[in-house]
Amino acid sequence: MRKVYVGVSALMLLAVIAQFYLAAMGAFTKPPDVVRPNESFSLHAANGYIVIPVLSLLATIAAAVARAPGRLIALSFVPFILNHGAAPGLRGRDDSVPGRPGHPQPPGVSRRILQRGGRRR
Repeated sequence: MRKVYVGVSALMLLAVIAQFYLAAMGAFTKPPDVVRPNESFSLHAANGYIVIPVLSLLATIAAAVARAPGRLIALSFVPFILNHGAAPGLRGRDDSVPGRPGHPQPPGVSRRILQRGGRRR
């Protein structure tokens, strides 16, 4: 089972290296459509939000089944925790709206104005 853990960990390392490559490819590639300017980062996003967390969970399970030390089990789970905290859709709330929890309130703007949709009376 340790060979499975090493294999899954190696795949996760390759996915992280691919993440850097896909980020650079998305940054230096001209998007084909003006309507969707972030389309060039779609592979980067798919790798970061799907492939790396799944490999992290599989590595954690393989480490636990292989009876690896607790530090290795915890370190196998760290990419999933970091990704889960970084993904706004998984938190269940929209932090992009000013005045909501987790988002700083703009200076000089009261909460009342933000609740009325930005209209002043």
